[in-house]
Amino acid sequence: GQESGILELPFIVVNTSSQTSVQCETKSDRTEVFLNFSQPFDINDDSKIMKFMKLHQTNESSLRRMLSKEMLEYCKHHNLLEDTLMPVTN
Repeated sequence: GQESGILELPFIVVNTSSQTSVQCETKSDRTEVFLNFSQPFDINDDSKIMKFMKLHQTNESSLRRMLSKEMLEYCKHHNLLEDTLMPVTN
């Protein structure tokens, strides 16, 4: 399909050797997945991947469009935006 630029959350990325056999089973309702690897593997969640790609940051102007005024003030008051707000550059 056409790319929309929207990243669906949550997600995981699994890294392993190309020689690894992976057995994958899912429940019929797709609420659970069972993975069995024949070699070591790494799992990275959406938070780690997005931070690596610098997709976890935004500017205050964008936050004002995403959050209510009350929510933004609450986040500021409780120092919840330190990792989210991009540094201001002049």
